[in-house]
This record gives sequence, structure tokens and C-alpha cells, in this order.
Amino acid sequence: MIGNISDIIIVLIVGVLLIGGEKNAPQVMRNLGKAYEEFRRRQSEFTAELNKELKSIDDIRNEGNQELIKQISYTPQQQSYSYNNKISQLEEEIKRLQSELERLKKDGNKN
Repeated sequence: MIGNISDIIIVLIVGVLLIGGEKNAPQVMRNLGKAYEEFRRRQSEFTAELNKELKSIDDIRNEGNQELIKQISYTPQQQSYSYNNKISQLEEEIKRLQSELERLKKDGNKN
């Protein structure tokens, strides 16, 4: 079974010799070498681009984590103020809705 790159290269050489014949072998091997170098160059470019994108994603993730840490890391006094503020806002909204309900009841469901 073909397990590594050297086995693949040997199979390619034998295939080229069988198909291309002996007189075209040097030219075919030269072209094969050029194609292999092009493949390696493109592979390294792809790897570099992929690593760049992954680093960019990590940077974005770290920025998001920092923002989350800022949101979570309130002092107890800040949290208490925030909760009290939200409670007062909810109480005001409840009062407004109750008054609207009373008005609707008085109007006999007329809008």
C-alpha cells in the first residue's frame, strides 16, 4: 500500500516511463518537478493565509472576551445600582401599564 510521499513519487516515475517512453522521460520528469514545486509553493501560500485568518479570528475572539470580562467584572456596588435601576424601570413600566388598563376599563374598551 502507498504510505508516504516517496512511494507516490516512485509510482509516478514508473507511470511516466510506461506512458511517456524513454525518449520523453527527461522532459516529462522536468515538467513533473516543476508541477511538484508549484504544488509546494501553493501549499505554503495556503498554509500562510490560513494561519493569518486563524490569528485574525483569535484576535477577534480575544477582543470579544475582553468586552465580556468588562461587562461581567462590575463591583458589587455597580451591580447593586444596576439591579436597582432595572427594578425601578420595571416598576415604572408596571405603573404605566396599570394606568393604561384602568383607562381602558373606564372607556368601556373604546380605543
